[in-house]
Amino acid sequence: MSLATGRAKLVETSKTLTAHWEAVRDGWGDQACQEYEEEHVAPIAPQVATAIRAMDRLTVVLAQMRQECG
Repeated sequence: MSLATGRAKLVETSKTLTAHWEAVRDGWGDQACQEYEEEHVAPIAPQVATAIRAMDRLTVVLAQMRQECG
């Protein structure tokens, strides 16, 4: 799997997770739901964003490496 493919899958999966969580949250909506969101769901978005930024930086580095070594 290429880095671009992995990045695209990560972005799409993150969107899917968000959509599914919103559907579950709408039906759940109590204190346990809020705690679950704070402890398990909310930390995911910043982690995904960090991973995507790292993948973007790595893409640039790999392209430079290919250019210099090609």
